[in-house]
Amino acid sequence: MRNALLFVLILLSSGSYAQEKVEKLARVGGKGIFVFCSNKIPKQNSSFKSIRIERKSEKDSEFKKVADLAAVSSPKEFKKRFNSSQEMFPYPTELNIFNLDSIWNISEKSPTIKSLGIAGGSLSVLAGFNMLWLDKDVKEGVSYEYRVVGVGEPVLESLPIKFEKIAPGKGLSFIKANYNQTANKIEIHTYSTDRDKPVYIETWRSENKGPFIKVLSTFTFALKNDSVKYRTTDATTTAFQVYHYALKSWDVYGNLFPVSDTAFITALDYLQMPLPHKISAIGDSSGKSIKINWTQQAAGALKMMTLYRSRNSVNDFEPIAVLSAEQNEYVDEQVEPVTPYFYYFEVVFKASDAPKRTASFAANFWDKSKPEIPQYLETQITDKL
Repeated sequence: MRNALLFVLILLSSGSYAQEKVEKLARVGGKGIFVFCSNKIPKQNSSFKSIRIERKSEKDSEFKKVADLAAVSSPKEFKKRFNSSQEMFPYPTELNIFNLDSIWNISEKSPTIKSLGIAGGSLSVLAGFNMLWLDKDVKEGVSYEYRVVGVGEPVLESLPIKFEKIAPGKGLSFIKANYNQTANKIEIHTYSTDRDKPVYIETWRSENKGPFIKVLSTFTFALKNDSVKYRTTDATTTAFQVYHYALKSWDVYGNLFPVSDTAFITALDYLQMPLPHKISAIGDSSGKSIKINWTQQAAGALKMMTLYRSRNSVNDFEPIAVLSAEQNEYVDEQVEPVTPYFYYFEVVFKASDAPKRTASFAANFWDKSKPEIPQYLETQITDKL
């Protein structure tokens, strides 16, 4: 899936080389400047056997040769160069999806990039045919021009291009994040409208406000008009844990986008978020109070918990205490004997601002203290009946 995106984005951005000054002949990458060589594949048994690349910096008056790229002589050499292309990029590439023997055989019959179909949009395939060169000897902030000379082919010359390690665009923007309760995985939905869109996404996660660490994840994409929507999946989550996510992404040339904003989510479906359970409410005659105990799972997922009370089970509930997530006991001393009190908990989770409440429960207490014996009694006798 990642390589399919890579192919689509390259094909959309690639242009014909049949012009005097080629805008996309050279492209800035994370490790240098990429130079594309030709629409034709050089072959040793043809007149087009090699490619010469010349370069001129903003300080040079003339072009100077910087590389000679000979035609690849065998399938073995093609595979070797193809596999070595990983060194051109700062992100891992999936190379095992290609049938290299088939690609080589097609190139023998029709030595053009177009004949390779979607494989012709792979930078690794181009590198395998020695048709993509990475200029690593470039300096930050310096502009370069390139000239590509092939025997029997038009001379191609690039527009000036400055090597700058700057972000190619805004990068990923968040749409939403949700927890898949059944599969126990978190899905992060993002999109990009940049010209050069991300082709590789790296997921960084913080657990319960700890440091961010890189986690194993996968991503899929969908094209929509001028944007690409991504779904990044983290299947290494643990239920009831609170996570922060940040996404790093690169374009096809290895340029790093700005790190995304962070997404905050709990590995818990809202409908299944655990409320206080094993609740007991017992009247304490000696203390003239009602003692409430409960058990709370996933305390780290709670933002706030409030205890409400009323003298009837239908309405007039008022908050009487804001409780911490770690708390499991509350003593209500503002009560009167032989009076039923009704309670419920309202919980707000970190992953959602929508509160959830428990069913109501009731308790009262009897004042069993002995009545005080009157002392210093006085009597008064009158003649009135």
